[in-house]
Amino acid sequence: MKGRVFLGMSGGVDSAVAGAILLQQGYEVHGVFIKAWEKTVSTQAVCPWEEDQREVERVCKHLDIPWETWNLTREYSTRVFDYMIREFQNGRTPNPDIMCNREIKFNEFLKRAMAAGADFISTGHYARCVSEGHEYMLCKGVDTEKDQSYFLYTLSQEQLAKTLFPIGEMTKNAVRMLARKLRLPNADRKDSQGICFIGNVKMKDFLQPYLNQRVGQVLDNHGRSVGTHAGQAFFTIGQRHGIGVGGGAPYYVVAKNSETNTITVARENHDTLLLSSFLTAQEPSWVGKSTTFPLACTAKIRYRQPDQDCFVTEAGMNLNVSFTQPQRAVTPGQSVVFYQQGKVLGGAIISNAHDNK
Repeated sequence: MKGRVFLGMSGGVDSAVAGAILLQQGYEVHGVFIKAWEKTVSTQAVCPWEEDQREVERVCKHLDIPWETWNLTREYSTRVFDYMIREFQNGRTPNPDIMCNREIKFNEFLKRAMAAGADFISTGHYARCVSEGHEYMLCKGVDTEKDQSYFLYTLSQEQLAKTLFPIGEMTKNAVRMLARKLRLPNADRKDSQGICFIGNVKMKDFLQPYLNQRVGQVLDNHGRSVGTHAGQAFFTIGQRHGIGVGGGAPYYVVAKNSETNTITVARENHDTLLLSSFLTAQEPSWVGKSTTFPLACTAKIRYRQPDQDCFVTEAGMNLNVSFTQPQRAVTPGQSVVFYQQGKVLGGAIISNAHDNK
């Protein structure tokens, strides 16, 4: 036996196939369903945790492995949900999936698994961990369409040493094919969408009961009022749909101001107000043991974005990032993640952006 692995299972096909692969590789596998949310998120949508839990049970019975449910609702509420609400209330657009990985899956879950006798934890993420000498490298998943390394940049050497990503070398199609070959009960279950652990619900519907928002002005890029909004927290930079301002060509959100409770819009998809060649970021987190500045690398300012050439320097506790090409809709609260040749170097939370020329 190669070791005991506690596998975080969501009820989806990815973590199910991860469990099957770990068994084939000779590990002792224990399935864990993490219950992180159970509240009603709107009048139309309820957190589907019970359905997900049933899927985990079915898969574990099929694989003939033990499983249990760990209740982490308190930890999720205080470390992820409260953070997300604070960020939205302050006019920023946070990434709850990144915070969930940092605080729940690779923090609280990892600690509890180790305390329960695990040698490793595992998840169904499309990412890879490669050992080079005495250092662990977090690398992109083979499937470029499904690669989830962007969401994992906060992982440390200690966390990577205890983490297995069994499907990182596979494409999504290969995962589905293997699931069908193994007759896994959720082989054709649709992928989950929406907020991590909460489910497929529109962000505005989810936020509405928790944010103290008020009606404000929608301004054009000349400062003229063109309408009203129901709360600036419900909008994000670059957004087109749902602004509620009609008349001719569509508008795009180019700025938010929580102090004046206004949002600014422009007609063009690539209006100059939407383009930034420079950003500053805070709370940097580095995967490797050392990072040398100035740093020439590539970066993503959002998931699925192609890698962008950039130059990174330190500014006290923060980072300055200069891009070769202007970037559209750089959004405070989101993360900028740095890469070199498919390896994740680290990342930070975007605090502001502007043109550095």
